[in-house]
Amino acid sequence: MCFYVLVPFIWLLRPVRDRIIWLAVSAILFLTVTAAVSRMVTGSFYVFDDTYFYYWFPTQAPVMIVGLIFYFLGGLRLQRSKNATHIALWFNLFLVGSGVAIYFGTGFAVLPFVSPTIFALSFVCLIISLHGYVKNIIVNKLMIFLGKLSFSVYIFHFFILDIIMTVLLSFNFEQIWLSTLLLLPIFFVTVVLTSGIAFISKRIIEDPAITYGHKLSQSIAVAGLRVEKSRDPGLAVWSATTQRSRWRRAGRGWDLRQRLTAPPEP
Repeated sequence: MCFYVLVPFIWLLRPVRDRIIWLAVSAILFLTVTAAVSRMVTGSFYVFDDTYFYYWFPTQAPVMIVGLIFYFLGGLRLQRSKNATHIALWFNLFLVGSGVAIYFGTGFAVLPFVSPTIFALSFVCLIISLHGYVKNIIVNKLMIFLGKLSFSVYIFHFFILDIIMTVLLSFNFEQIWLSTLLLLPIFFVTVVLTSGIAFISKRIIEDPAITYGHKLSQSIAVAGLRVEKSRDPGLAVWSATTQRSRWRRAGRGWDLRQRLTAPPEP
């Protein structure tokens, strides 16, 4: 929630280069805060991946900051690449980056709190490679559906994973080899359950909240315009003249459409 409160202020920075610089610096500062606070509280820079400091805002914010930097760099305007070498390069960078993230995080747990940021950087490489031939394999209706639910999936997947872990522990599934065998089934069960809950949440909570937010923004804008009109009579005259001009243009357009679509007279 803190992230969505702070994001609008990024657009106050001009030009885009300043936004990118500030975002990159803030990502480094957030990770530094995590390490410093962990040192003060626990006496160590090491942050376990199942503790509060691993999931709190300064540790997870750089993940979203990486996405914003990619956006401001023009990632959304990437063109489809037909160069197989270019595609393979970025896809291999994704694989290497994911391996490094696992090494830092869940694998050897060298420095777990930087693992999410490394994963974010590696997924940027994946996104770039998706604009090539890999896109036909990975991007499909299911992935698009999950993308629309991504916010709710992010919120609820921790809850689902905790439930699954509790169930497995109750059946004494603690052996490493058995946990490895169950990894793939657990993944699919988590995806299905989380997506189902996320879909319900989106329909019941998110979509109505977004609609209400749009209406509220419009109401605030209209109220602000009325206040300005009351303070500046010239603005009121200009607004009324502009509105009448719009109505006249709309009327002419409506008359033209009526003439074009009207059936020929006998």
